[in-house]
Amino acid sequence: MKKYLIFVMAAAIFTAALSAESAVDREELEKNLREVEFINYEGPNEIIESRSEIMSIGQFLADGISSGPVQASIPGKYRVLHLIDPSEPDKMGADIFILEKGAKVDHIRNLRLIISAYLQNMYSYNSADSMLIAEFITYYNAVFRGNLGFFTERYINMVLTNISGENAGIDTNYVNWPGKTRLVIPLEKSAAPDPFELAEKDVIEDLRKEDDMGIEQRKKIVEFQEESLAAGRDTLVKKEEEVAKGEKAIAEKEKAVEEKKKEISESKASEAEKNEKKKELEAEQAEIEKEKEALAVKKEETEAARKEIEKKEEVISEAREKIAEDSNKLIEKKEAVPGEKSLAAEMEKSSGTPFLRLEEGPLPRSGKFVFFSTSNKAVSVPAEAPVSAGRLYAEIPSGFVIPVNDGKGKYSLSILGKKDLLPVKTGTEEVWSGSYILLSGKDIYCTAKEPGGGWVITRYSDNLAAEAFSEIEADPDTFILKEDNLIIFQDKKGNIVSVDSFSLK
Repeated sequence: MKKYLIFVMAAAIFTAALSAESAVDREELEKNLREVEFINYEGPNEIIESRSEIMSIGQFLADGISSGPVQASIPGKYRVLHLIDPSEPDKMGADIFILEKGAKVDHIRNLRLIISAYLQNMYSYNSADSMLIAEFITYYNAVFRGNLGFFTERYINMVLTNISGENAGIDTNYVNWPGKTRLVIPLEKSAAPDPFELAEKDVIEDLRKEDDMGIEQRKKIVEFQEESLAAGRDTLVKKEEEVAKGEKAIAEKEKAVEEKKKEISESKASEAEKNEKKKELEAEQAEIEKEKEALAVKKEETEAARKEIEKKEEVISEAREKIAEDSNKLIEKKEAVPGEKSLAAEMEKSSGTPFLRLEEGPLPRSGKFVFFSTSNKAVSVPAEAPVSAGRLYAEIPSGFVIPVNDGKGKYSLSILGKKDLLPVKTGTEEVWSGSYILLSGKDIYCTAKEPGGGWVITRYSDNLAAEAFSEIEADPDTFILKEDNLIIFQDKKGNIVSVDSFSLK
């Protein structure tokens, strides 16, 4: 008999931590997702294979490809093509997983096990991640079954010459799999999974339709994006250091050439000897010019990497803001019990303006946000509003950024929601309660305690992830200024110093 297996892109899919490096392009696997129904064989089996036996098919194919060849196969049953082409940088390569006429797989679960094993061995995914991506692959290929126009827009010619309208993708009915199935697995150019492309806006909108608006799943996506971006930032810092070292080395070489020229001109050697030395200098100068050209290319690549990181930071920022907004909406729903009024509703009704009011006490004085009504001069104090620093704060779309007391005398940077003035997000580092707070684009600068160190200037993202610490210790009360790509502040000895605004070096 036949049963229907309905594969719906559940919110749980988005919770997986896709940690292993691979070449699978997960954004491609999530374009235009819709509900897909797979029809599987559920009758008696002539041959019953164990899970490990099924997965050994994928392992065997991966071993064949990873050793170098463009294809690997189990003759007459399964075949994989590994197709990449650097000469088409704007198009994607792909692994094409082929079910030959003799393929016996007749259940989507078993097909995913084969693909999962292939991914584990080929791209070092862990078991959970490989199974997740295998599901994406079958879903993606069912959505775009036979759609050559779609594949032509995205894939290199080598991929297109190995698929047709009759076999591209996978049919939803298992009877049409053998000999008519070529699953296209998109490969990312950077040979690493891209969580930014994974969380497309249409996918997030689907999650927001859930009763819980997919808050936890979306948070995990953003957290994984942040982890991925941290690695990108480390790479960028290294590239910038290489560029700086290259510039210094070239400057030293050019200085040495100039000194040699001066020595030759002042030398009492014969003209023939001088000419010989000049030729040597010309050769050195030619080498320097080659190094300059190579360095110029590296500088362009570094700048492109910086812009890409800034773009991704903006994506994270927007995602965090939307999560904060939706979290507040859920709080309002929970608080809106019949016969009672929610705190947020009361605040909305009061039309109060958030104001940071100083509390009584010794210096430095702490503060607490309240709502002040300009119409009736009334002050509304949220019952759970946390004690915060009473001097400076920064306003961002998702709330107010300010040092907040942890109840034990220490302060951490927090975002307080604009409607209820309660913490939406809190950083992990201790910050100086009276720190100057500088907001520059998506970056927040303040004085925080470096792990295991003293007070330093710290650059936070607008979701309060500490992304860089200055190597120079700062006066915790220092004024902080940004000028071009520099951060200017006062060190602990009283000197005014400047550091790079991104790396803080």
